[in-house]
Amino acid sequence: MSLLVEDNGIGIEKYIQDRVFGMFFRGSNLSKGAGLGLYITKTILDRLNGSITLESQEEEGTRINIFIPTIFSSQPKNWINN
Repeated sequence: MSLLVEDNGIGIEKYIQDRVFGMFFRGSNLSKGAGLGLYITKTILDRLNGSITLESQEEEGTRINIFIPTIFSSQPKNWINN
């Protein structure tokens, strides 16, 4: 199953795009959150053998694509032992 989320906001500068999935990372002082949302999402998807990708252009917006494997396409990792 795939989920695509996109906006037409200010975008994310190229030099920080590889850091957006890091714990406590906030793109700018305008960010209101704690910097955990994308980190937690990526952590969960990693454990489910899923994926999350980001595409962004400054002044054009951002697109985030999430892939969640189904029971037929992949078996999730054992949460207790990982």
